[in-house]
Amino acid sequence: MSDYLIQLALGPVQDFIAAARRTRDLWFGSHLLSELSKAAAKSLADAGALLIFPAPRDAADLDPWDGPVDEQGNHAFNVANKILCRVTTDDPAALAAAARAAAQARLEQLAATARVKAKGLVEDSEAVDDDWAEQLRTVLEFVAAWVEIDSVGGYPAARVELDQAIAGRKNLREFQPWRDARPKVPKSSLDGERTSVLRPPADRAPVAVRKYRLGTNEQLDAIGVLKRCGGEPDQFVPLRNVAVGAWLAAAARHQTSAECLAKLETACRPYNELLAIRRPKTPVAVQFPFDADVLFEDRWRAIRKESGFEVPEDVKAAVQRLVRAKGANGRRVVGPPPAYVCCLVADGDQMGNALNQLKTPEQHQAFSRALAAFAPVARRVIEEEHLGALVFVGGDDVLAFLPVHTAVAAANRLRAEFNECMAKDAPAGHVPTLSVGLGIGHALTGMGDLLELGRDAERLAKRGRHGQQGRDALAIHVQKRSGGADVWFAPWASTPADTLAQARDDLGPTVPRGKVSEVRDALRRMPEPTKLAAAEHDAWRKVLKGEAERIISRAGVGLEDEPGRAKVQPDDVELKLNGETYRAVYQAVADWIDLQRVAMVLAEAQPLSERNEEGRGDA
Repeated sequence: MSDYLIQLALGPVQDFIAAARRTRDLWFGSHLLSELSKAAAKSLADAGALLIFPAPRDAADLDPWDGPVDEQGNHAFNVANKILCRVTTDDPAALAAAARAAAQARLEQLAATARVKAKGLVEDSEAVDDDWAEQLRTVLEFVAAWVEIDSVGGYPAARVELDQAIAGRKNLREFQPWRDARPKVPKSSLDGERTSVLRPPADRAPVAVRKYRLGTNEQLDAIGVLKRCGGEPDQFVPLRNVAVGAWLAAAARHQTSAECLAKLETACRPYNELLAIRRPKTPVAVQFPFDADVLFEDRWRAIRKESGFEVPEDVKAAVQRLVRAKGANGRRVVGPPPAYVCCLVADGDQMGNALNQLKTPEQHQAFSRALAAFAPVARRVIEEEHLGALVFVGGDDVLAFLPVHTAVAAANRLRAEFNECMAKDAPAGHVPTLSVGLGIGHALTGMGDLLELGRDAERLAKRGRHGQQGRDALAIHVQKRSGGADVWFAPWASTPADTLAQARDDLGPTVPRGKVSEVRDALRRMPEPTKLAAAEHDAWRKVLKGEAERIISRAGVGLEDEPGRAKVQPDDVELKLNGETYRAVYQAVADWIDLQRVAMVLAEAQPLSERNEEGRGDA
């Protein structure tokens, strides 16, 4: 018998998770991949393998969980889609095959449970049964490789060779013929690839349609049914509830709006079966345990159309009282609820370099446990401290949704906590850092589109922008529903959270929003640096600098309440125009505009009560 390193990789990951229309689709899809990886890891551990990644605290960590959270609020142990173990065996191929069989069996077990719950939605026919079985049989991607540990290179050399083998195997694509036994049947609404297994809309059980929030023309394949009906749907926090998390917290802090909020909850209580959400011990759900769609007047008609539920008049009246509630100063406390939400995607930097420094399985296990220790910390930061909803945390990967108002602070804390966890067991001089992307979009945007916004921002944080080095950075991508996008990037070393907070607070008192638009229009009139001859650069540098100074200096002119106000200088608002070249000044102005436009989005998400304290609220 020989010592082997075995590595497994399960998928698909990105496309599988992104195929989601509701939070429950996304959340359970992430949980499902973790459960399949966990089943594979358990198979290897039961065969006597030493698990290196993941490195569970005890055998109970690998026990199956039907949902991401139980009724007591306990969370499943998350396992990433990569598994590494060391084992003494004569037949590593048999161990890998058994691990694959265990993952497939777990998939089919969860799918069978979901199909029972979907009774009244899934069509009963032999053809659908065949489709269901084939879709489950073909969805799982499984790659395995093993390398014998020899006495020359030892563990480090074997692990590098194993990584190369896995990478090479992933580059080989297998294509199996797709059997379409049911032509002219609608495709799944989640990914448009697999055939729907649902009954025609008119034949679906109304109770199940309401429970699983199935749209009138929505179609789901077997995997879609598993995502939508897996776990307990009432435990999933709707995206709208996350969007209004900070807004509701602000309402609860003021007596007038707190009374209105209490009356709204009382009005919702008789409709518990249709409106209630039950996510144990999650602050964003505890503070308003009902579907936040009812808080938006423009959604009342859509709620009736989608679910047949007419929002009662007393609930409507209670919502209007909350939105219009005024404090002692005569100004509105919270105003309309925010419609935008943030998708946070974070990933560790230079993880491969850190792993390459680990010389023994024991060192790698300690590193794995440090990553595992980050998971509960991330959950606390996202859910308890910043009123978000954590979708997935496995190793150095984090996916979550947050109120726009708390997103930047959450990203900053997440990065600090990750650095602290890594500093304990990472090799000296190779401590990984965390890059975070924040994708901000309308809460009614498709779940896949929101996720892609977050991933775009995370890729930008990794890549860098305008000559700035990527990694260990924050990037924000804002997509307005009216069209147009704004992007901003900054290394963590430049304290971007403080920069954004200052820019947000300066809007209005120091930098009227109209001035940002004026500077933006002025920059658009300037030629791009690449289109100028070298001799023209200095003249255009002076023109752009002068125009920006003129616009900014007029920011305080005409304010009747401050007639003696001094002119605002570009340096006062962090607009640096001291570049020696036209390209440098042009880029500084462009970056400043990006910062201000992102700060506008953050300011709009700020509860009115906080803006009122700074003199910028509604009267």
